[in-house]
Amino acid sequence: MRSDAPASPGGPAAEGATSHLIHRPRSSEHYLLDAPCTGEEHLVLVCRTPLGHPLFNDGPGHFHDTQGAAGMAREVGEFIGHQFFGLPAEQHAVQARLRLRITHLAAWRARPEQADLTVRVRARPTGVPRGVEMRSELSPHDVECATGTASLAFLPPDPPLQYAPPLRPAVPSPEEREGGDAHGAPQRPAAAAEVGRGSPANVVVSEPAEAAPYGRFVTQLLASTYHRVFAAEGGGHLSGMLLLEAMRQTALLGAGRTYGLAPSRATMATSRVLFRARAEPGLPLTRTAVPGPLGRDARQRPSVPVTVTLTQYGRRVAEATSTVLQDF
Repeated sequence: MRSDAPASPGGPAAEGATSHLIHRPRSSEHYLLDAPCTGEEHLVLVCRTPLGHPLFNDGPGHFHDTQGAAGMAREVGEFIGHQFFGLPAEQHAVQARLRLRITHLAAWRARPEQADLTVRVRARPTGVPRGVEMRSELSPHDVECATGTASLAFLPPDPPLQYAPPLRPAVPSPEEREGGDAHGAPQRPAAAAEVGRGSPANVVVSEPAEAAPYGRFVTQLLASTYHRVFAAEGGGHLSGMLLLEAMRQTALLGAGRTYGLAPSRATMATSRVLFRARAEPGLPLTRTAVPGPLGRDARQRPSVPVTVTLTQYGRRVAEATSTVLQDF
């Protein structure tokens, strides 16, 4: 019979913060045998927000970093899959779908000191490919302020060949022709302040292509060496965290340059991300952002919907629909 003893998933998202994952079984009768669970599991993650993290604490610090929540979801989901659902230990989790919604903007604002964070998690196993689906409620400072869902797929160490694209398709997409070739001249990084970061080392997207039509922003993934939060996934594929950060930076850049939203006081109030394929290193990766019309939330704060699409030589890798919201 499993106990509800705390567990520490660890990993880059937990860097600088101690975390405990506490199992909350719904019924003691459900755990008479030590066998993989087949139903929904309830858990609580108790931790503190990080300080001094090379990515999650880099920037204006007005809001908690949405990337930290995404990284936590992958790490906790992988731990749950191995520990509770009997998924093979050698299989690693990759993000398939993510959704985050800020429900209480004031509570999502960051503080200079570390804050206690409670995340209530409901998780269940999925079919083929085998994986984990999670629903979560995030409560920093004891106030629920965000909800999220995540779908993770567990893959073997050496992914099947169908995940590998052709080395160089003959015809790139129109966005890739506008954005240029990553194998050509060195690209100029976007300004750190325009993508919500403080250090130029954390900028992962280029300046938008000048040839892009009005209303669209086309950027390229910079060919750089990133710190370990962006470490490659199994098989050498580009990590989901790197792709999420590239989409976040491109969305902020597009909303800022189109309507003048200040990245230093902006956050993704809503975000829905779908990963369609694995991204290969060494090939150009293009992001196209299309900002929608400027609106206002219930408190008259500026709000902009932005759609971002990632392509790699004509193959769609991921797409995100987000709402960039600026605080006063």
